[in-house]
Amino acid sequence: MNLNSSFQIQIQDRKQENRVLEHMFDIKFQNVTFKIESLFNESTDHLETLQDLVDEVTMLQKDVGLVNVSARAEEVARNMSEQALEKLSKDVSNVTKQVQAVVSSVMNLESVKTSLDARLMHIEQEQNVYFDVSFPDYRVASFSNNDVLKFNDIRYNVGGGYNATSGNFTAPVKGVYLFLINGVNDYLGQFMTNFNLFLMLEEAKVAGTTTSGTLSGSGTAFAILELSAGSSVYVTIDNMSGSDTLIGQYFTSFMGVRLPTLS
Repeated sequence: MNLNSSFQIQIQDRKQENRVLEHMFDIKFQNVTFKIESLFNESTDHLETLQDLVDEVTMLQKDVGLVNVSARAEEVARNMSEQALEKLSKDVSNVTKQVQAVVSSVMNLESVKTSLDARLMHIEQEQNVYFDVSFPDYRVASFSNNDVLKFNDIRYNVGGGYNATSGNFTAPVKGVYLFLINGVNDYLGQFMTNFNLFLMLEEAKVAGTTTSGTLSGSGTAFAILELSAGSSVYVTIDNMSGSDTLIGQYFTSFMGVRLPTLS
């Protein structure tokens, strides 16, 4: 075998080895390409997963934002409620103070009213009451023992306490009164007979006088009485005789006055 043949054989061997190597490279390249494609596909899937994760994170962030907004809204509402409650409490406190002021004013008015009532009562108690009555005729006769003298000549009757029909003075208001009775008789017969006048409080005698004299007689009595409103005072006569008469026209009279009270 010559050198050339040997060299050709080597060349052929090298070519054969190259073809084997190329084939092996192609296989390996295909494997690498497949792996790369697999990796790329996996990367794409991972990217999609990552994008999904990003989207989920974004949604979570939005939800968290909504939660924060909701929490903020609740906090604002709570603060507003607290402020409204505080304002309402202040308003209630102010209204309470106003009501207390009104109640105090009403109490002051009640106090003023009580004071006015007391003053009116005092004025009422200080009311002027007085009367002065007699008979219009000079001679007045035809009396029986224990008759009530019904004086019908009314000179004064301030307060309206005296009644000429009954002869009674009825106290219109409570108070201390001064009463005075005066009697004068006239003698028409041979003998002088005295008569008695009594000041009566309801059914009780509280003062009295008797007439005395030769041809005519007179007598005077007075009394200070503490009366309630409605108390009655009047004058009675007794020990009369048929020949005795009263002399009216300011001589025989009945008078009274309510005394002022000291305050």
